[in-house]
Amino acid sequence: MFRRKRLKKNEEHDGGGLGATYAGKTLQPDEHLVYISRFHWIYTFRAIAPLLGSIIIVIIAALAGLILPFLLVLCLPIFFAAAHALNQLSYKWVNKVVVTNKRLIIQKGWRKRNTTDLGLDRILGYKIDEDATGRTLNYGKVILFGAGVGQVDLFPYMADTLQLCKALNKELPAWKDQAKSEKKARWFRPAFRGFARNMR
Repeated sequence: MFRRKRLKKNEEHDGGGLGATYAGKTLQPDEHLVYISRFHWIYTFRAIAPLLGSIIIVIIAALAGLILPFLLVLCLPIFFAAAHALNQLSYKWVNKVVVTNKRLIIQKGWRKRNTTDLGLDRILGYKIDEDATGRTLNYGKVILFGAGVGQVDLFPYMADTLQLCKALNKELPAWKDQAKSEKKARWFRPAFRGFARNMR
């Protein structure tokens, strides 16, 4: 169970289990969501920081008594910063990484859809890429290695990269088979010991 409350909140936000997205439309009857990625707050801060900085500069200039023509010139960076913030935030809202009990879905694009649908049995491994700041604030990038697809880079500034990897580990077929084998071994050993004790 990974981030149940957050997963439920994302399902409600997306119309009941990502209903309006590719992941929600292609869920099979025996398939369920395990994890939905999210961007770290540092990504949002980097997106809106230029806009906030431009607004603060204009306010300071107005309080300092700068004449109107110069204020209008200083307002130009606000429009560029607003366009930058809108572009970055739309990237955050549209792009998702979804883990189900059968596959990994990487959804990109808004007007032009670019979706990678990767079965969990084709995932060979992964790598977590975090710098010092990302390790401190708990964000980074996950790089997957899959059969037939090579290296797949997920989005940067992903929050809780370890939770994503834990979700993958839990659902990967190899890990499930290993867990079943260990469970059978734990059941078989005491039974075998009891049988051997009775034979004596």
